[in-house]
Amino acid sequence: CLHRLVPWLEGELTAVYGDYGYTVKNILITILHHMTEYDLDSESFIHLLDPYLLQHTHHFLHEFISLIIPLLNSFSIYFPYDL
Repeated sequence: CLHRLVPWLEGELTAVYGDYGYTVKNILITILHHMTEYDLDSESFIHLLDPYLLQHTHHFLHEFISLIIPLLNSFSIYFPYDL
Protein backbone atom coordinates (compact mmCIF):
# COMPACT_ATOMS: atom_id res chain seq x y z
CA CYS A 1 0.00 0.00 0.00
CA LEU A 2 2.79 2.43 0.88
CA HIS A 3 4.62 1.81 -2.39
CA ARG A 4 1.79 3.70 -4.13
CA LEU A 5 1.09 6.21 -1.39
CA VAL A 6 4.59 7.56 -0.74
CA PRO A 7 5.33 8.62 -4.36
CA TRP A 8 1.95 10.34 -4.55
CA LEU A 9 2.58 12.19 -1.29
CA GLU A 10 6.06 13.22 -2.43
CA GLY A 11 4.65 14.54 -5.70
CA GLU A 12 1.86 16.51 -4.04
CA LEU A 13 4.14 17.96 -1.38
CA THR A 14 6.75 18.88 -4.00
CA ALA A 15 4.01 20.68 -5.97
CA VAL A 16 3.32 22.79 -2.86
CA TYR A 17 6.91 23.30 -1.65
CA GLY A 18 8.94 23.08 -4.82
CA ASP A 19 12.43 21.70 -4.63
CA TYR A 20 12.78 21.68 -0.85
CA GLY A 21 13.41 17.97 -0.43
CA TYR A 22 14.17 18.14 3.28
CA THR A 23 10.91 19.97 4.02
CA VAL A 24 8.94 17.56 1.84
CA LYS A 25 10.52 14.59 3.60
CA ASN A 26 9.73 15.97 7.07
CA ILE A 27 6.10 16.62 6.20
CA LEU A 28 5.84 13.19 4.56
CA ILE A 29 7.13 11.53 7.74
CA THR A 30 4.67 13.57 9.83
CA ILE A 31 1.74 12.55 7.64
CA LEU A 32 2.69 8.86 7.60
CA HIS A 33 3.16 8.81 11.35
CA HIS A 34 -0.08 10.61 12.25
CA MET A 35 -2.37 9.04 9.65
CA THR A 36 -2.54 5.97 11.88
CA GLU A 37 -3.43 8.05 14.95
CA TYR A 38 -6.20 10.27 13.56
CA ASP A 39 -9.18 9.90 11.29
CA LEU A 40 -8.05 11.44 8.02
CA ASP A 41 -11.01 13.80 7.85
CA SER A 42 -10.89 14.77 11.54
CA GLU A 43 -10.33 18.31 12.78
CA SER A 44 -7.23 17.05 14.60
CA PHE A 45 -5.62 15.84 11.37
CA ILE A 46 -6.63 19.05 9.58
CA HIS A 47 -5.05 21.13 12.38
CA LEU A 48 -1.92 19.02 12.17
CA LEU A 49 -1.54 19.70 8.43
CA ASP A 50 -2.67 23.34 8.38
CA PRO A 51 0.70 24.85 9.39
CA TYR A 52 2.40 22.93 6.57
CA LEU A 53 -0.14 23.14 3.76
CA LEU A 54 -1.92 26.40 4.63
CA GLN A 55 -4.54 27.20 1.98
CA HIS A 56 -3.88 23.83 0.29
CA THR A 57 -4.91 21.72 3.32
CA HIS A 58 -8.52 20.95 2.44
CA HIS A 59 -7.83 20.22 -1.22
CA PHE A 60 -4.85 18.04 -0.26
CA LEU A 61 -6.95 16.06 2.22
CA HIS A 62 -9.73 15.57 -0.30
CA GLU A 63 -7.26 14.15 -2.83
CA PHE A 64 -5.43 12.13 -0.16
CA ILE A 65 -8.63 10.51 1.13
CA SER A 66 -9.77 9.84 -2.45
CA LEU A 67 -6.51 7.97 -3.03
CA ILE A 68 -6.18 6.13 0.27
CA ILE A 69 -9.68 4.64 0.50
CA PRO A 70 -9.39 2.57 -2.70
CA LEU A 71 -5.85 1.53 -1.69
CA LEU A 72 -7.06 0.32 1.69
CA ASN A 73 -10.06 -1.42 0.15
CA SER A 74 -7.83 -3.30 -2.29
CA PHE A 75 -5.47 -4.16 0.56
CA SER A 76 -8.33 -5.63 2.61
CA ILE A 77 -9.20 -7.96 -0.28
CA TYR A 78 -5.84 -9.67 0.24
CA PHE A 79 -5.88 -9.48 4.01
CA PRO A 80 -9.49 -9.77 5.14
CA TYR A 81 -10.33 -9.22 8.77
CA ASP A 82 -13.40 -9.65 10.92
CA LEU A 83 -14.88 -6.75 12.84
